Amino acid sequence: MAGLFDAVSRRGPVPELVHDAAYLRAMLAGEAALARAEARAGLVPADIAELIAAACDVERFDIGELGRASAASGNPVVPLVEQLRQAVGERAARLYGKREN
Repeated sequence: MAGLFDAVSRRGPVPELVHDAAYLRAMLAGEAALARAEARAGLVPADIAELIAAACDVERFDIGELGRASAASGNPVVPLVEQLRQAVGERAARLYGKREN
């Protein structure tokens, strides 16, 4: 059975642009860019920003697990940030995510 948007979102290059890994890649690119911008603004040390950016690798994440963890907040960014904080080590984790407080 065809879905409501299959004729629009399941043809040509669109599937590659809207699948789960593409969304995750975009969220990680945003987190890495934000960390680097915070470093340029003097909000976090440059080495911490680079640790965060280095952790923003799609292959580090289990998309299914992120999806399941998203149910609690209704948003995949919340568990993504928590997993990034765990990935960057204690010093970086103390600084990463301060903007959310």
